[in-house]
Amino acid sequence: MTWGGSDNKPLGDVHILILRLIESGKATTLPAIRAGLKHRQSGENIPNMLAGLNRRGFVIQTGGGQYLVTKEGRKFLPTAQAPTFDTGDYQPPSYAPARPGAMDYARYPSVAAGVRRPYWGEKL
Repeated sequence: MTWGGSDNKPLGDVHILILRLIESGKATTLPAIRAGLKHRQSGENIPNMLAGLNRRGFVIQTGGGQYLVTKEGRKFLPTAQAPTFDTGDYQPPSYAPARPGAMDYARYPSVAAGVRRPYWGEKL
């Protein structure tokens, strides 16, 4: 349970489910919220719960009868946290040892289209 509000009563699972339904946009009116909570709560108690959330400043009701979650109400919604990784110190990969002279080909000049090209370590 989560504590909050001016009357310092905890928010229950159904209160948080109401906030989640409204925030997701799946249910923003009283009939839609009743349909979304049909398996969890009786229909007569839902207006009292919405009135309590409204009184505590977690939801507001617009002129068209739609409910919106306020900034205070969003604090009680669960959020996804980014995963953390323990990377430690970076160790570059070690290369397999090569036999002596294995990279000698890199020092030979290249001949492309009949023109001699210097290798990377040769001065011009």
